[in-house]
Amino acid sequence: MSLVVVRVVGSELYGLADTMVSSPSAPQNPYTEGVAKLLILDQRRLVGFAGEFQNVGDVVEGLTADLQDAELLKLLQERSRPNKLDFVVGFLSPSPEVAKISRGEVERGSTAWIGEAEAFELYQRHFHSAVEEAPPAGEHLELNIQKVPELSENVPAPSAEQYSAMFAAFKRVLDGGLINSVAGFVLPVITDRGRLKHPYYFTTWNGQPKMPPPGESIPFGEVEDGAFSVNFGPVGDSVFAAFFDEARTCVVYNTSPGSASRCNPQLVEGDEIDVDLALRERFGQGVPFGRRRSPAHHFVKGHDLATRGQIERALTMFDTGLALALDSRAPEALAAVADSELTDKLGSPSDIRNLYLAFQMRAALLAILGRKSDAASDIESAKLLGSRLGSSS
Repeated sequence: MSLVVVRVVGSELYGLADTMVSSPSAPQNPYTEGVAKLLILDQRRLVGFAGEFQNVGDVVEGLTADLQDAELLKLLQERSRPNKLDFVVGFLSPSPEVAKISRGEVERGSTAWIGEAEAFELYQRHFHSAVEEAPPAGEHLELNIQKVPELSENVPAPSAEQYSAMFAAFKRVLDGGLINSVAGFVLPVITDRGRLKHPYYFTTWNGQPKMPPPGESIPFGEVEDGAFSVNFGPVGDSVFAAFFDEARTCVVYNTSPGSASRCNPQLVEGDEIDVDLALRERFGQGVPFGRRRSPAHHFVKGHDLATRGQIERALTMFDTGLALALDSRAPEALAAVADSELTDKLGSPSDIRNLYLAFQMRAALLAILGRKSDAASDIESAKLLGSRLGSSS
């Protein structure tokens, strides 16, 4: 089965889907054998699907940007009637709207989901109680960094906080392993500067973190210790890729109508430079994890994560920055956070977007130190920070 969620928040449209394919004959690897269940038709429309199918090419056949809105809905109605297939269409303009197509019927609204009901219920629980259901401190070390939807350069969208909550809740469904038929990558679509895009995100996981004595470093970990990292990034408008650094493997999905393997995964092997060159040769464009690794990658790969002393110092600087930012003094807050040795590894915070990133790091650092209640409180403070910075931009 699947889970696809599409939602209108204010003037923005957001979508999330998994990539799992369930086969009754043989178990599937959701990362290398999944399909893209959410595709951007053009700058203002997205289409998601869930249900039973033998060939994903038959599901997406004829879905092109040339179709008018009425033609698109009619085609999906006809396709859903004889099959156990549901569709969801998101329209960014003329006004944001979502249409769910099931058994030939169209239901319009501001939000819709299709797929596994149990998975959606779990997503809802995570979305409304994310802090309470966080894993206990010390159980694992996880870092997630994602692109913030923007209205314009360095100006976060008012709905950025809602999207971040949606993404986190959806990822927990996939990572939790409670719903076997919903797994694989989180495939997101966001509204960014007035158009639909696949955003960049980075996630890393260490299943056996160990807090060292003061002055010693927290190692990132190796594959045999349960550590891995994934860089997910767009390659233009209709291609996106997920790169597993430790496995030296990249999974590429091409959702454009002209692709012979539309929505099916293609594997590219090699390190990040090999993959970047291969994608440039195929699609004329590389990805964020190419020749220059992402700031997040620099933070967790190649060096020890941080010393306990650096973490404590960073928390002090974060406290200073948070107080200043909540007082609408963003420039001073940026300067305070920039003083931290830890955020220097992320790159100099020279704009509001990087300040968001720095404060997201704070909650992770608190969790590393075992200060779970402080981490939970900081998540709420970060939400207030986002709204205050957004209104002052």
